[in-house]
Amino acid sequence: MNFESRKFFAGLGTASEPRRRRSPRSAVPLVLACIGVIAPTTLYAKQTPAQAIQSQVAEGLRLAVTAQAKVAEYFAYRGIAPADRIDAGLSAAPSDTIGKYVTALDISGGVITLTYGNQANAEIVGATLTLTPGRSADGSISWQCGLAPVPPGVMPLPGVGAGSTSVPNEYLPAPCGLSNAPSIPSQVNEGLGLAVAAQASVERYIKSHGTAPQDRSQAGLSPSPTDTVGNYVSGVDISGGVVNIAYGNFAAAPIAGMVLALTPYRSADGSITWQCGLAPAPVGLNPVGSIGNTTLDSQYLPAQCSAAGAAAIPKQVLEGLKLAAPIKLKVQNYIAKVGSAPANRAAIGLTPSAADTSGNYVSSVDVRGGGITITYGNRASSRIVGQSLGLTPWRNNGGDVVWQCGNSVVPTGTTLPNGSVPPITTFNDTYLPPNCQIGGVAPIDKDIQEGLRLARKLQATVEKIYKTQGMLANANSTNLGLPYPSDISGNYVQGIAVAAGALTITYGWGANVNLTARTLGLTPYVSPDGKLTWVCGNANIPTGFFSPIGGGLAATTVANEYLPINCRP
Repeated sequence: MNFESRKFFAGLGTASEPRRRRSPRSAVPLVLACIGVIAPTTLYAKQTPAQAIQSQVAEGLRLAVTAQAKVAEYFAYRGIAPADRIDAGLSAAPSDTIGKYVTALDISGGVITLTYGNQANAEIVGATLTLTPGRSADGSISWQCGLAPVPPGVMPLPGVGAGSTSVPNEYLPAPCGLSNAPSIPSQVNEGLGLAVAAQASVERYIKSHGTAPQDRSQAGLSPSPTDTVGNYVSGVDISGGVVNIAYGNFAAAPIAGMVLALTPYRSADGSITWQCGLAPAPVGLNPVGSIGNTTLDSQYLPAQCSAAGAAAIPKQVLEGLKLAAPIKLKVQNYIAKVGSAPANRAAIGLTPSAADTSGNYVSSVDVRGGGITITYGNRASSRIVGQSLGLTPWRNNGGDVVWQCGNSVVPTGTTLPNGSVPPITTFNDTYLPPNCQIGGVAPIDKDIQEGLRLARKLQATVEKIYKTQGMLANANSTNLGLPYPSDISGNYVQGIAVAAGALTITYGWGANVNLTARTLGLTPYVSPDGKLTWVCGNANIPTGFFSPIGGGLAATTVANEYLPINCRP
């Protein structure tokens, strides 16, 4: 909780200093949230004996709300904990605060002690539950409930007493027990639930103004992040459109003080897509405002918010190979033209900084002596952060460039171009594609089949166009909503282009070295009965077939020996 905490300590302490009293609003939401954990069980489900007693204990937490506010308020104006109920502004007698199951509420050195009795279960009659206030690093108030551990980073208030809870652990609500607290992922999910209203407010502001709100107030919410709290959430803030969920209060130690950021991205139709935590940014969309910074460790995040959950490590590695593909072509062209390897990125027309080529999981792609070094970072799994994957250019007897990936063997019959500097790969083979592993070569047939499989939907689309228009002049990537060949790609396929109905599959990235940068064409022809049929690769055109009006031809550069039987002459 934050009882105007940032204003507590500057010049605080003199009773004569005039101050405008503020109501410590955030004490109430936290305790009510604690009770909310129990309410669904008590109201809608058949209770176990332990749950029935927990609901009686929860009555004490409800009764303590006012006392918590009084203690926090006293500390705000005096800088120490109140000595007793009178100091806190309550009547002197603990028995003045009672309930159906509570016989007394006392305050001693800021510690609130609830005593159970009256109609309470015999298991807790005479037992006590204490709420102990502490001060966080930022000056805000955090409460330790019952047997729960002291929240991380929280220090005792000046003048605070020692609490003593005798209610058995099994009867304590989750935030007050030793081991009853929900798992960390469940605690994280509480934050996502609390953030829904803030996300809706951000979306409304963007729709009305076209830009992201700078803070909670601009989004139409109360200005204080601590006005949105829960059992495990200490605040929900908005900064540059980003919704920041801060964990604290009764949160587990590994996530206390950590932040989960939700970043809004806008699509072409104006709708908003949210990037959660360490997940990759939505493809093809632009952030509306700032980019969030999540400090929660990936292992505690839901799958949709986790880098590892969004993309397994091998897929993260493949991102680097994708980013390196156009750079490989530049290196190849340089070697073919100059006869030696380029010294650096600038030599092949790229910006000098390796960090200018980066992605969700790649922090940089550098060029030194023709060798390409892909370094992983940003949102990559901790297992590959800082690791590098090297791509080395070799020249065969015909002068063509053949690439060696990672730890794989040097291509047979090749030599290094002049000026070459082979890069270093620090990766464990476990995370590398087969063609980048020690002695590894990717299975060619598997690579080829991936391209044919990815092409099937495009073939079906081209066939529909021909059926409705009787021609293929307009059947191209742009008109199909795929302006870039890489819009359709895979583990071994760099992209598929469509031109006048003809499909060109380009292999790369993780493909077998004999397929890298090679193409497989699928060319449409019309059969004698008027149906559109496909000729794969270098296969012969069937007798009586002819090209459709406006139809194109797709070139195949994959050697015949690597093609499926139906794609060979």
